[in-house]
Order: sequence, then C-alpha cells, then structure tokens
Amino acid sequence: LVTTQNSYADGGPGYRDFVTIVYTVQNNSGVRVNGLYLGVFADFNLDSLGFDICGSDTARNFIYITDSSGNGPIAGIRVLEPVNGVFLSAIDPQIYYLPESSFSDAQKWYFLSGQVQLSQSPRADNWAVCASAGPFNLEPFDICRFAIAFVGGRDLEQAMVNADSASSWFRRNVGA
Repeated sequence: LVTTQNSYADGGPGYRDFVTIVYTVQNNSGVRVNGLYLGVFADFNLDSLGFDICGSDTARNFIYITDSSGNGPIAGIRVLEPVNGVFLSAIDPQIYYLPESSFSDAQKWYFLSGQVQLSQSPRADNWAVCASAGPFNLEPFDICRFAIAFVGGRDLEQAMVNADSASSWFRRNVGA
C-alpha cells in the first residue's frame, strides 16, 4: 500500500477556520486488500486545567472537543470523504491512555474499525477523539480516499458553520 497525503488551507473569508487533509491509499500489490480502515486520532487540549468535554454531530460526520464549561472554543474533525461508513468516537482517558499512556495497537484498532464508539463524553476530563472510515476493499492498483478537516470555532454554532464551510470548500476544490 502506498499512501499520499495532501493538505489544503484557504485564507479567504469563511475558509480560515479549517485545514483539509486528504489521504489517498493505492494498492500497488497484485492481490486484493480487504478490511482496510483509515482514520485519525487527535487530542485537542482546550481547557487550561485539562478538563475537556466531547460531542459529535453524526449528520455532519463531525466530532469535537470543547472546554469543560461547554462554551467554547471548539476544535474537531469533520470527515469529508467518504460520507458513509464513518466512525466517530470520544476516547476516555481513564480507560484507554491514562495514567501510563497505554493506548495499545489493539485498542486503536477497535476505534478505527468502529468497534468502540462513544458519541459524547459523560464527564469533563482530558478527552481525545478518533474519526475513521471503512472497511475499504482494494483490488490491485485501486485507490481509496479518506479526507478530513480539522475545524475550529469560538463556540459550537461557529464550529458547525466552519465544518459546513469545510465540506463546501472540499467539494468545490478537491472534489469527490
């Protein structure tokens, strides 16, 4: 498998609060590859005390973290492509990576493949998030794409507007 990554940013009005990243994976082997999942993990620390909360909007394929008051700012990930087969999850630090930083490869697989999904945090803590998609099945020399936008906003309403702008920008400039 050969993976390429392209990043895009636009300084124009309405497009300054996100960065788009497109991963393209090509199967350069002579055999079919089945069950491939693509994704990103992120730990946005927005609360100075390390007590973030997490939420999601599954209609937008958007997962985000905000400060413990829930009043912003917001940082999150919107999956732009594909639009189906998307998994979003908050990652509970008390279960998965604190205090020993013990987030194992097997646990990462559970998040990437959607076996573990938590749409919002039940309490304030040092949350991380995972946004992924799959499974992809690639014939020899086929490609698949996974595109995301890292999105920010001063509050949830603005973050949703920026997530929608990221989707619109992606469709117009990178295409599906």
